[in-house]
Amino acid sequence: MFGACANTRGIQSRDMALTSKSKPTFPKLTLKSSVEFDSGRREIYVLCITGTNKDLDGTIAASGSNNCINVYTNRGSGLEVAYQIEASGRGEGVVSGLEWADRQLCASSTDGHVRLWDTRKSSKTPTSTFQAGSDLVGEDAAIYIWDLRMGRDPIGQFTESHSDDIVAVQFKPDSTYSLASGSTDGLVCLFDLHTMEEEEAVISVKNSEASVCKVGFCGLNHLYCLTHEGGCVVWENAEVCGVEPLYTDRNVKNTIQDEFGVDIDYLVDYHYQSSSDELFLVGGDNSGGVRVLHCEDMKSPKPVGLFIGGHTATVRALYWDSTVDGETLVTGGEDGLVCLWTL
Repeated sequence: MFGACANTRGIQSRDMALTSKSKPTFPKLTLKSSVEFDSGRREIYVLCITGTNKDLDGTIAASGSNNCINVYTNRGSGLEVAYQIEASGRGEGVVSGLEWADRQLCASSTDGHVRLWDTRKSSKTPTSTFQAGSDLVGEDAAIYIWDLRMGRDPIGQFTESHSDDIVAVQFKPDSTYSLASGSTDGLVCLFDLHTMEEEEAVISVKNSEASVCKVGFCGLNHLYCLTHEGGCVVWENAEVCGVEPLYTDRNVKNTIQDEFGVDIDYLVDYHYQSSSDELFLVGGDNSGGVRVLHCEDMKSPKPVGLFIGGHTATVRALYWDSTVDGETLVTGGEDGLVCLWTL
């Protein structure tokens, strides 16, 4: 099992309001529960959210600006805190990335470390700690690769593909050897990790022409990125260099306002629904509304849903789980709340 790290530096309850304009497959979700990340301290921002598939146990984890991680159970009544983890023993830095690897919870932090916890043991002590960092040092920005079966030392690192801070890495869902990276230099790179020789590992390099903040995969072999300026780019063939993007929008919020009269202040992330081969883009407004856009044919986003009544401030993170049993959406924001939306 491979791991990669780049960046170690995104109540009052009412029913959801939803408008549907296109695809009938869009899930009609309602707010099921809303919990404070740190009881009584609404100044704590929720920064990252991840979860295990409902086919496993539906456990949710969220990180806050207080350098803590809450692990939640998702029972019939909603989210309940099972236990809290202090992400750094020194109390330095904040969690910048959060993912599950089998039954291990992985967190990258701005203190320059990646930590793993075995959630089956409900342990607050990391089972493994890796030292990393991807901020630009001189002219080098590095991606570190680990094989978790082979100890704490990286099995490889790539230092020549990016010329500025690397802020996003993402494995292809159906492959542990295909890794995408995004950087503030505007480049999105795709690597084949069958080799640790960087020159041979680079499959393609794509230029978004803007500072990248998120990367990911969708469709049969599509690659996408979001930019810090509120733009998005989708490429049809992730492995081919020199091709024009399938879709580019330098400022999504202006486009949505001009075409549909809908206000969006920021973008959160894409979500690819593999069961129906549909791509959604999630954004929001500064008062806490969560706007869902459907990207027909992986292209132009169109508003299809609005989630209100959960948050009162900017939404920083989301986790969307699609299974045969239905949909689960978990959101976290600058109001210190973690909200669960279900069918």
